[in-house]
Amino acid sequence: MVPLSLLAMPALAVDAAPAESVVLQWDWSQPHRWYIESDVQLPLYMWFQTPFNHQARATAFNIRLVTQCAPGVPENAKTWEVACTLEDVALSASPMSQDEGKMQEIVTELDQLMTGAVVQLQVRPDGRLSNLDLEGVYRRNQRGGEVVETLRLILSRGFAAIDMETSKRGEKQWIEKTPWVMNAPVSTGNAGLAQVVHTVNNVDGHLVSVHSEGQGIMTPGSEQDGPATTNRYDTRYVGDTTWDTRAQGIMSRSWTVVALPTASSAIASAGAGYPYLQMGRLSSLSEGQGWNVGESKEIAPSDSEQTAIQMLQSMGITPGN
Repeated sequence: MVPLSLLAMPALAVDAAPAESVVLQWDWSQPHRWYIESDVQLPLYMWFQTPFNHQARATAFNIRLVTQCAPGVPENAKTWEVACTLEDVALSASPMSQDEGKMQEIVTELDQLMTGAVVQLQVRPDGRLSNLDLEGVYRRNQRGGEVVETLRLILSRGFAAIDMETSKRGEKQWIEKTPWVMNAPVSTGNAGLAQVVHTVNNVDGHLVSVHSEGQGIMTPGSEQDGPATTNRYDTRYVGDTTWDTRAQGIMSRSWTVVALPTASSAIASAGAGYPYLQMGRLSSLSEGQGWNVGESKEIAPSDSEQTAIQMLQSMGITPGN
């Protein structure tokens, strides 16, 4: 789903002479409405399941959504709580070849579960996301909780688009550490460290163009099980953002993440080395403006099937009973 030509992504580069400085700061006291999409190719399979009976292993997925975020409520001096209603959602996924034909029914049902649900965000004044939860979806037993957690991880690859640290004093250039776009969808969190350099390269009235590049090491999940199951990824990021100082939020954003397993990673043994790839974009929408997200569908399995080494491990969570 994500072209492997992206592996030729350039190394980190920074413009030494950006445009004039301008203060960028989120305003969560007013509503925001966006179209968001994210294409993800996984280095390990991820279980997709429904509340009853159906489950299959995905190697790639695409999430497209329209969301209306209501004015936030300040929890304290450091956190705002923002409720974002999912007005329309489409989820597509590519299964492992052994699960071909099982995914269509699953993504259709997951689409129905997400549409109309509410994503609860906790955001900091500097623009960073501190937490994301999904409300209004069935979770009355263990499997229901697993479904909600899987949907939360999928949605986090889209809502990562609004996790962007802003300039504090109108700097022309600033550094952000380990943004959400450079993480992977795992329930146990991501370790490692990454840095992104944001550079203002143009100011046109109330619109500010920001170019961003970064790199780092990402370790999805916990390392407590030892080196036999630890995978680390050399991760590169490049993106462009248009900031609206009038609305005090992101007007548009596009990004690409390329992550290759390091030589010491478990899945890099015997020549394996399936990458983690992500591409996404965000567009601001006005009240009532429509956007066709398309249909949820199963996508044919990739020609580059995961190896036996990758099939020993998974991302996300493993279905219970």
